[in-house]
Amino acid sequence: MTTTSIIMTIICLALIAFLCWAIFKRANSDHKAKTQYDERQNVIRGRGYMFGFWTVLVFLGILFIMETFGITLPVAPFSLGFIGAILGATVMAVYTTWNGAYWGLNNNRKQYIIIFAFLLLFNLIPIIGTWKTEGFLNVIQGTSLVNIGVEFMLIALGAALLLRHLKDKNEEAEG
Repeated sequence: MTTTSIIMTIICLALIAFLCWAIFKRANSDHKAKTQYDERQNVIRGRGYMFGFWTVLVFLGILFIMETFGITLPVAPFSLGFIGAILGATVMAVYTTWNGAYWGLNNNRKQYIIIFAFLLLFNLIPIIGTWKTEGFLNVIQGTSLVNIGVEFMLIALGAALLLRHLKDKNEEAEG
């Protein structure tokens, strides 16, 4: 990798980080970048982070055991690290959603759902592109595996949000 490409990568990543910050700042009702939670939500979120952390450790332990016994997967090794992180984030997000602590006090839920839907569609582009040009096997072997992991996370989060919404609606009708 040349110095120019490294500098361009850093600039692109900085622009993406700034764009994400600006979008999420706008998505909060008080236009602050930091989401606010009450005490109960913070306790649940702490437990969610714990479960996510242990999920990552178990995943890494499984990878270590597989490596020790020479078991290989037909995927790029760097993808597995991302998959572990995505699994941990998914566990945390689904746990906090199901226990009513995913949405912050200052979140605009509709704008966040629009952002999630955009990310879901945006992550399909490299998956479909790789599938059409290089075939299915290259989708799971290359960087598209990370996109598949993000798709899994967003679908799991969407399902948890929908189920939680239906549960709240049902409890509201009964109570």
